[in-house]
Amino acid sequence: MAKLRMKKIGNLKDEVMLLDEEVLKLGKSMEKADAFFTEDAHYFAVYEKYYYRADNYVTLSIHLYKQEDTIWIEAISAGGGGGILKISWGSEQDFLADFERLLRKQGYHE
Repeated sequence: MAKLRMKKIGNLKDEVMLLDEEVLKLGKSMEKADAFFTEDAHYFAVYEKYYYRADNYVTLSIHLYKQEDTIWIEAISAGGGGGILKISWGSEQDFLADFERLLRKQGYHE
């Protein structure tokens, strides 16, 4: 499992639309498993990606929420290994690193 927490000033709904579109571009075998808003102040989504090289699935769970003008994002990547030994080969860290690069391009920081 790997996790990160970042922030930026902005509009929550605009960020959700932009991030959702961009996250789905992080891989050829990406899909959105579930997503929902609560009271227009929180957004939670789960994405899943299949890694051919490791023969496993990895999930990325993201939680966006707004405090005053700041949008916070927390992300956790987790997955199971494939094959007999169930080794993940670092797929969780790779998926989260791709997501972190995407966030930095969008202006997020620690």
